[in-house]
Amino acid sequence: MGGVIMEPDTTLIKLVHNAVNDGIWDSNLETGEIFLSNSLAEMLGYSIDEIKPDRRSWEKFIHPEDKPQVMVSLQHHLDGMTESFQVEYRMKTKPGDWKWILARGQVIERDRNGNPVRILGTYQDIDDRKHLESALKESEEKYRQLFENESDAIVLIDATTRKFLDANPAALDLYGYTLDELMDMRAEDLSVEPDLTISSIQQAAVTGSASVVERWHKRKDGSKFPSELSARVFNMKGRKVNCTIIRDIGDRLKAEEEQKELEIQLQQTQKLESLGILAGGIAHDFNNYLVSMLLLLKLARMDAGPDSKTLKSISQCENVCKEAQRLTEQLLIFSKGGVLVKKTVSMGSLLKDVAFFSLPGSRCECIFEIPDDLLCTEADSGQISQVIHNLILNADQAMPKGGIITLHAENVDVGQDSPVPLKPGKYVKVSVADKGIGIPDEHRQNIFDPFFSTKQKGSGLGLSTSFSIIKQHEGHITFESVLGAGTTFSFYLPATEREPILESDKTEQPAPTGAGRILIMDDKEIVHAPMKALLGVWGYDVDFAEDGTRTIELYRKAMDAGSSYDIVIIDLTIPGGMGGKEAIEKLLELDPDVKAIVSSGYSTDPVMANFVEYGFRDCLPKPYMPDKLLKVISDVLNG
Repeated sequence: MGGVIMEPDTTLIKLVHNAVNDGIWDSNLETGEIFLSNSLAEMLGYSIDEIKPDRRSWEKFIHPEDKPQVMVSLQHHLDGMTESFQVEYRMKTKPGDWKWILARGQVIERDRNGNPVRILGTYQDIDDRKHLESALKESEEKYRQLFENESDAIVLIDATTRKFLDANPAALDLYGYTLDELMDMRAEDLSVEPDLTISSIQQAAVTGSASVVERWHKRKDGSKFPSELSARVFNMKGRKVNCTIIRDIGDRLKAEEEQKELEIQLQQTQKLESLGILAGGIAHDFNNYLVSMLLLLKLARMDAGPDSKTLKSISQCENVCKEAQRLTEQLLIFSKGGVLVKKTVSMGSLLKDVAFFSLPGSRCECIFEIPDDLLCTEADSGQISQVIHNLILNADQAMPKGGIITLHAENVDVGQDSPVPLKPGKYVKVSVADKGIGIPDEHRQNIFDPFFSTKQKGSGLGLSTSFSIIKQHEGHITFESVLGAGTTFSFYLPATEREPILESDKTEQPAPTGAGRILIMDDKEIVHAPMKALLGVWGYDVDFAEDGTRTIELYRKAMDAGSSYDIVIIDLTIPGGMGGKEAIEKLLELDPDVKAIVSSGYSTDPVMANFVEYGFRDCLPKPYMPDKLLKVISDVLNG
């Protein structure tokens, strides 16, 4: 019933073995005997005698995990389902580890019923190949994970056709496409500049060098964004592939632009600080000149007599000096901001005065809506003047062809439920309204930001400075605007029931006369002669000292001689010498009862605002009217 069982042809086996350099096996399926060549035994580390030539022994060498697959594959071939038998599996070596083997075989004899009788095959050692494949697979998996999990967008592009081959999830998120959609597209389809993209890919394919360029790309929704492309070309399975890393650099460019803006602002700030120092120095020196002029005008008025025709000219000169004083106050505000020097201010009068000087040569005209019962406010008149000036100037620039600027003032009560963010109480509300172009919505949130301006001219500091000044006065500033219809800026300041003391009231009173010794510390010689002459007319004996050191020296000598000075007037700032702060400290050590008056062209200096804390009895901000000087001296002597 069985076919002829052939004995292994060893000569043939050797010839085949030498030809393929693999192990040979020959299995008799009826007897279960297997012939194995020495090569297989050597592969596994055995001698041929250590391997029993039967199927059961052979099966023991197969790795348990691989055995089902091997047996199924063999059975399929024996049943005639496959032309040959081929399977990769692990076999146990003599040291106890496992080696990968590629087994091939084919039935070479069947009986009359078609049942397999004999199968012949080979064994090939593929252990190195399998380990290499495993390492490659592990490496592939590692790089696939890197590719998939990389936060930057990565795409693989056929360098010849420019069609997408692959894209990581970050790329799909960046552009908004699915992978299937992207695979049907070319690289230039994502670019706002397709010609540049094509040129870059073609050049990279030729040179093979890496490149980094910036391009504008577009998403599926049509939005555009700036991108940085880092590309390198490599060969993959005979194909040139362009691997490109894409970064959305919109935030980076925005940050760089903001950094540039900050640098520009810093430069502007440094320039303004330098100009501020210069402005403060000019104002200080100018105030000294104004003091001298006002003293000389007072002497001229006294010499002219009550009926002189020159009195009108003298009065006009005094008024010019007062306006020049306002200019120096603005210079000082610009230079430092300074400590607030508050006094009772009539807002109605201040509005009219500032408006008069704010629009020289303008096509605009101011109209006033000021009630007779408008309350006063406690404020630094110089700084509030600056706010009013800024708002009027802003309104004027909003109407280049001219128009009406309305200055409205009213008393308001702010309650607990008021939308205005102020403490409850009485306030004076001032509004400056124009009928200009209005403020666009996109600019409103930045309107009080430093350096923000929609005008080609200007520093962008006007409104931000106004905001700071009003806030420092414990007030509030706001605005309403309708595009094409106009803008109204309003600010609130705490109100007071007190009435201001008008300068005219002071100067019209007869100046008091007196007697006593006065020591004046001032380094400006232009002040000495008119000061000595005027005070001499009123009965005072005057000496001068150029700095604090000389002041201390003269004061000590006078004390030692028993003829102490009744008053010391001290200039706060002495370039290159001892100034007022140090001088008063040393004078108080000499004489705790010293009657000292501080004077300075820097009217915003903290010492001027808090003179009592430093040991002074009163202060004289420069420039001052002569009658103010005489009254302060009289008050201190009699106080």
